[in-house]
Amino acid sequence: MDFSLSADSDENVAKAVYEESMLPLIIFAVASVVFIISIISLWKIFKKAGRNGWEAIIPIYNLIILAEIAERPIYYAIFSLIPPISILVYVPLVKRFGKDGSFGVLMALLPFVCLPILAFGGSTFKPSTVAPVQNVTEVVSAGPTQTV
Repeated sequence: MDFSLSADSDENVAKAVYEESMLPLIIFAVASVVFIISIISLWKIFKKAGRNGWEAIIPIYNLIILAEIAERPIYYAIFSLIPPISILVYVPLVKRFGKDGSFGVLMALLPFVCLPILAFGGSTFKPSTVAPVQNVTEVVSAGPTQTV
């Protein structure tokens, strides 16, 4: 039996080791680009909604702000971490920007595609039509409204 290695097999082994060592680097590079695009998109979405852009870079806080923009309770921020359930946050969010609910479903499945569309597209933020009550004593002191 001949156990000697030829020059061809050494090159093939070296090539295989090189290609395998590059795969994690490529995955990291792609993930970094997706992350940066998502942060920039969230920043722009927050600015469109009248919020501070820096709120997009704080990990859990940005989800709370998304829930607030979508006019959902704060605990909905937890739902946005789970892709199928994140529909509960993304559908009302995109409706506030004038998009259809189906875009919200797509956003729950492919946020790295839909966030830039929502951020850099022509959609504009539509503030709530219901004004929040600032002071309960104002409502009580105004008394009941009379209807004719």
